[in-house]
Amino acid sequence: MDDNLKSKILELLDQHRIMTVATNRPDGWPQATTVGYVNDGLTIYFLCSPQSQKAANLARDGRISLTIDHDVSDPMEITGLSMAAHAQPVTDPTEVAKAMNLLRTRYPEYVACRCRNRRKSRFTVCACRGARSYCSAIAAQPSR
Repeated sequence: MDDNLKSKILELLDQHRIMTVATNRPDGWPQATTVGYVNDGLTIYFLCSPQSQKAANLARDGRISLTIDHDVSDPMEITGLSMAAHAQPVTDPTEVAKAMNLLRTRYPEYVACRCRNRRKSRFTVCACRGARSYCSAIAAQPSR
């Protein structure tokens, strides 16, 4: 990947906080889910409940597609990132701690939030590795 493309990807990753992740369901249909994310370079982290359909899909098939974009009033001004990647749970405790620190920094409102439901939820940190992903589109549509 050339430096210009990498720079554009990192800029888009830094400008946004949510992405859509599409996984493969057992029946062959794709399942798209919106999740918050953080990144360390081209490695993208997101949380996933182990009981979710997304986690079951990832356990069976780690291939995903993801998009990061935003709404604009002029469709000719759409910019975004579309990637195919392999997502997997992070098992290294040091990397999990790093990802959780990045999440707390990027989402301080979640740290401060005191939920009424005191039941503790356990989440798995998943990583989309830059080395196993490719950029299929960064679209900066020409202005009219």
